[in-house]
Amino acid sequence: MSLDLEMSALSSAAVFAGLNEEQLRLLAFSSERRRYAAGDFVFRAGELPEGAFVLIEGEVEISHPGEQITPVRTSEKGAMLGELSLLISKPRPTSAVAIHDATFVYVPRKDFLRLVEAYPRIASALSVRLKDSILRYLGSLGDVRAKLAE
Repeated sequence: MSLDLEMSALSSAAVFAGLNEEQLRLLAFSSERRRYAAGDFVFRAGELPEGAFVLIEGEVEISHPGEQITPVRTSEKGAMLGELSLLISKPRPTSAVAIHDATFVYVPRKDFLRLVEAYPRIASALSVRLKDSILRYLGSLGDVRAKLAE
């Protein structure tokens, strides 16, 4: 079975940019390819995640249901959805819907954590990337607070 497509998408994701070929292959092998038709939910706000999604192809829209925030669309290969769910299991704050048929690499948290245990140096590089992601998320909460105060 060829894992080239999965490895290519994973290496395009900023969180996995520092992984070497062997580590990417291990992660791709333990991940699964998932396809969603246009209009299908990839995930819904409030669900408890068990992993993250990396876009291979297609287009997806991420929205904050019930909030006055403009949804974000992406068709960028390697775009990662739910990266924090690789570390924690908190209800998803957003929903993601396939706008056009979309294919993802789904990375289960348990397999990702197994990789980090096997290669501890990955953890320090990932902590910097995830910190940036958390700061962006917290920044978006400030935008929400400002809109609510209006």
